[in-house]
Amino acid sequence: MGSWYGEKEAVLNLGRTFHRNRVRIVSSQVSHINPALTGRWDKQRRLGLALSLLKEIPVSSLITDVVSFESAADANRKISSRPDETLQVILDCT
Repeated sequence: MGSWYGEKEAVLNLGRTFHRNRVRIVSSQVSHINPALTGRWDKQRRLGLALSLLKEIPVSSLITDVVSFESAADANRKISSRPDETLQVILDCT
């Protein structure tokens, strides 16, 4: 998972499935590099790794709706009324 949360708290389930599947968590602090790693890592190398890891995520399977600009209000209503059916909405302004 690649994410930039800022000040938001992220809830992460580290229960049975996490341990059985030996899930690996990789994190990086966005604006600073750990001083112990500055000899090997710089911001450009870290960004390159983050972008390459994003390629491993099946992004298209996360998109539940692509809507035209004219249908944006309908999409917002769906997000509010049926959030369990809506993961990611793309607003197509073309």
